[in-house]
Amino acid sequence: MTKKFYPNDGRPGIPVSSEKDIADYMGDVMKDFGPIEIEGDLVLTQLHGQYIAIGKMK
Repeated sequence: MTKKFYPNDGRPGIPVSSEKDIADYMGDVMKDFGPIEIEGDLVLTQLHGQYIAIGKMK
């Protein structure tokens, strides 16, 4: 079963196989954020030391 990433910014979901796929899809938006982490169905990153959710995996 393929997982899809659904960003919080309203873009359509895409099939992904790694955090790199997510970073590539998000593009320049991610330049100020830390590395991407997947915790359960949440996709998280860090901004100024605080974790924020940037989307979900389904």
